[in-house]
Amino acid sequence: MTDTITIAGDQLWTQRSTNIEGAIEAGDLFGTSLAAADFNGDGQDDLAIGVPGQSVGTIANPGVVNVIYSQSGGKLNAAGDKIFDQSNVGVDDAAPGTGHAFGTSLAAGYANNGSYADLVVEVPGQRVTNRANAGAVYTLFGKSSSGWAERLS
Repeated sequence: MTDTITIAGDQLWTQRSTNIEGAIEAGDLFGTSLAAADFNGDGQDDLAIGVPGQSVGTIANPGVVNVIYSQSGGKLNAAGDKIFDQSNVGVDDAAPGTGHAFGTSLAAGYANNGSYADLVVEVPGQRVTNRANAGAVYTLFGKSSSGWAERLS
């Protein structure tokens, strides 16, 4: 049997890693969830990292997702790291709220059969029609500009 995992060239990612977006705070829970897929269509898998305890501005624990894009050869490169929260994913009625925990779990796939992988983000603390902690799931479609803009309908 041939080994398929090696420690040569290992990478370690934390919020203290160079070029990783977001301030490190106690309780951020960086890495609670992970999803790997080709979100920007360059043929290399990227890494989405859930940070459900991250604060956004003065809002406590709305959560974020960091995406580290890979470079040629498949190695992840934090220089292009992007951070997404409910205010900048372009989804209708999305606003960060205290305790939303955006990014508690993540999944990747091709929800709309497009060329780029899509990211599904759990938000268990989302308020829905005046119901606290009702929860929500966002589907964010991958695209070449490394952003997301629409909700799956």
